[in-house]
Amino acid sequence: MKLTSNVKLQINQIIRSRRTTFIKNQLFLFLQKSSNNLQNYKALRKNLQKVFGISSFMRKAKL
Repeated sequence: MKLTSNVKLQINQIIRSRRTTFIKNQLFLFLQKSSNNLQNYKALRKNLQKVFGISSFMRKAKL
């Protein structure tokens, strides 16, 4: 499933903040909201892992 342009826009806004802790916290909140839609969640998680290489963060956050 492709990410919607709205989702990409929200992710890009988060990324542009340039503060690592803030980015991770915002992504965590965003993923929690997105996880209601399982397919969207899986696509989002996969893309975030590619973009950030934050699989360790994902594991710690139990995503």
